[in-house]
Amino acid sequence: MRSIELKYVWPTYLSESDVDDSHIYNVAQLTFKKGQKYLIQAHSGRGKTSFLNLIYGMNQNYHGEIIYHPKQEATDFQQIRKKSLSYVFQELQLFEELTAFENIEIKNRLIKYLPTNDINAMLEKAGLIE
Repeated sequence: MRSIELKYVWPTYLSESDVDDSHIYNVAQLTFKKGQKYLIQAHSGRGKTSFLNLIYGMNQNYHGEIIYHPKQEATDFQQIRKKSLSYVFQELQLFEELTAFENIEIKNRLIKYLPTNDINAMLEKAGLIE
């Protein structure tokens, strides 16, 4: 996936007046490009996690458009997540019986993104190698 484009996106459970002052929702056009880093910053409870859940397909009840480039069916989230999009959940939805490495390796086996030594180097840098 090269990019994700959002046009006037906001959850259906919010009214227009709820999102009028938002810097996260109801933006005319917002594009996230592959390889770029982005900071989504707002006070607690202002919708950051909900916003990411819309992009990741965890919540599909929204106004506006989310377009994945190259064009993909926005309903085929299994393939989108398998091949193109990862998300570290706020709640750290990990398998408790697995090590940090084993949790990372689950996704890595699907996409074959990093060699084992690179994963170990990142875990060591983060102080999680043990």
